[in-house]
Amino acid sequence: MRASCLVGLLCSVSGFGQWYQLPDFPGTARDDAAAFAIGTDVFVGTGMEVGWGLTQDWYRFDGITWQWSSMAPLPASPRQYCSAFTLHNPYDGHGYLFGGLDTNGPLNELWRYDPATDSWAQMASLPGEPRYAAVAFHEGYVVTGLLQDGNATNELWRYEPSTDTWQQLTSIPGTPRHRACAANLLGPSVIGGADTAYTALADCWTYDKQNDTWTTCPTLPEGRFGAMC
Repeated sequence: MRASCLVGLLCSVSGFGQWYQLPDFPGTARDDAAAFAIGTDVFVGTGMEVGWGLTQDWYRFDGITWQWSSMAPLPASPRQYCSAFTLHNPYDGHGYLFGGLDTNGPLNELWRYDPATDSWAQMASLPGEPRYAAVAFHEGYVVTGLLQDGNATNELWRYEPSTDTWQQLTSIPGTPRHRACAANLLGPSVIGGADTAYTALADCWTYDKQNDTWTTCPTLPEGRFGAMC
């Protein structure tokens, strides 16, 4: 709890960590969807719906009005387990959707969404192996994932929008993984996940963008994968 007082005359107590239910997602119920945020808006799409069908539709949640609206669907195959990111550059204003899994297998495609025109454009594909269930960070970083052969990877790649190119950086030195969660601790951090055998992991790694190095951070109390950060 937090106490807030003004000159000893007014004191109020408020709680941290409260949950509020927002309007329901207007699309079909699904899991393994992707999401990114631009300004006060949140964009959610793709994923697997009830009955095992893959999706390519997208919806926009207005953080001011608390209203959902439909938007242009992804002009590509329906898919799940995609990774999404935005850029810190305030003049970019796009959302990016990477990889995923469709009915033919893992993908290495990159798509860019422009909210001003409600349209998608395909950008340069990752030059590495297709993958899904990777994690992504702001500024175009994509790390970990599950490859076509069923093996997990610890590769780290960064997308550069000014040249529409990818650069491979230093891999996480820990166990190759997928279905980890991405957070921003002292820097971009990868927490938990599952190894190739789907054993839950508890370790945590933080990336130093200036030096292209990874360091350990405090581990989870117990291993888990498929969590959200």
